Amino acid sequence: MPRITLALLPLLLSAQDWPQLLGPDRDGRYAGPFSPKPAFTKLWERPVGEAFAAPVVAGGRLLVYHRVGDDDLLESLDAATGKAQWTYKYKTAYRDDFGFLEGPRATPVVDGDRVYLFSAESVLRCVSLTSGKLVWQVDARERFGAAKEYFGAASVPVVEGKLLLANVGGRRDGGIVGLDKMTGATVWKAAPDEAGYSSPNIVTIAGTRHALFFTRSGLIDADPVTGAIRFQLRWRARMAASVNAAVPQVAGNLVFVSASYGTGATVLEVTGNSYRQLWQETMSSPTTTRPRFTSTAICMAGMGGRRWGRNCVASSCEPGRSSGRSRTSAPARSRS
Repeated sequence: MPRITLALLPLLLSAQDWPQLLGPDRDGRYAGPFSPKPAFTKLWERPVGEAFAAPVVAGGRLLVYHRVGDDDLLESLDAATGKAQWTYKYKTAYRDDFGFLEGPRATPVVDGDRVYLFSAESVLRCVSLTSGKLVWQVDARERFGAAKEYFGAASVPVVEGKLLLANVGGRRDGGIVGLDKMTGATVWKAAPDEAGYSSPNIVTIAGTRHALFFTRSGLIDADPVTGAIRFQLRWRARMAASVNAAVPQVAGNLVFVSASYGTGATVLEVTGNSYRQLWQETMSSPTTTRPRFTSTAICMAGMGGRRWGRNCVASSCEPGRSSGRSRTSAPARSRS
C-alpha cells in the first residue's frame, strides 16, 4: 500500500491553510511563511489507499480522500503528528474502464466546518469537519442525469457565498449547477454540457464575481448567484475522446484557457457580459501539444507559465506576444 509522508519545516504549524485545489483562492499562490533554503525533516508517515485526489490542510488538520478495497475514505489527521481524528467512509463500486486507479479523483474542499466531496461516481457529499459525520449527499446521476464520462467524475467543486458550484455534466440542463451548501438543495442549473476534468474558478473582474467553468465543450462564464450565462466559448479538441482539464486562470480582466490534442491556448479580454479574444496559440503536433496545454497555468506579472515534467512554455497575456515554439494567431474577435 502507498504511504503518505509528511516532510515539513517547523513553520508548518503557523503556515497558510491549503483548503482546496490550488490553494485558498484556487490560483496556486501561497502567502504563508517561506524559506528560500528549506531543510525538510520527516515528521511522520502512514499508509494510504488509491487516489488522484490531493490532500488538503485546514485548521491544523490534514484531510486525505482515498480508497481502500471497496470503501472510499475521508480521513482527518493531526497535521503535526499524523494521529487519526476521525474517518468517514462509504461503499463504492466504481470501476475504471481504462485500468487506472479507482480511487477518488476530486480533491476535497473545506469551507468553515464543512468538507465537500465529489466521488468518481458523481455523488456530491457534505461532511462535518469537526465530527466526520455526513451532513447531506446528492447523486448527480439521479438529480441531473450525469454520466460516467471517460475516467469518472473529477472536477473539484467550489464554494461561493452560500452556494456550492460544480460541473457535474448533467444531460438534463444541469451541466453546471449551484447547490445550497448547507442543505444540498438545487438553487440553479444551466447548460447541458458534459463534464470536463477542469475545476470551476470564481474570480472578480471589474468588481463583479464571475464563475468560470471549463466544461468538455469549452468555457462558460456564469453569474455564480443565479447561474445566468454571460457568454460561452467553444474550446475543445476535434478528437471525440479528448477532455478539458486545466483550470481557467485570470489576470485582471484577462482569462486564460488551454486544451490539448492540437487545440492550444487562448486569452480573452472580458468586459461585462462579453469578451474579446486577444490571441490563440496552437502547437504544430498533437503529441507535443499535450504536455504543454493540459496543466493549469500560473500567471505572474503578465506571463502565463505551464510546467509539465521537463517541458515548460511561457506566454505573454498580451496579444501578439508568445515564447511558444510553434504558434498560429487568430485575429482578435468579440462576443457577447
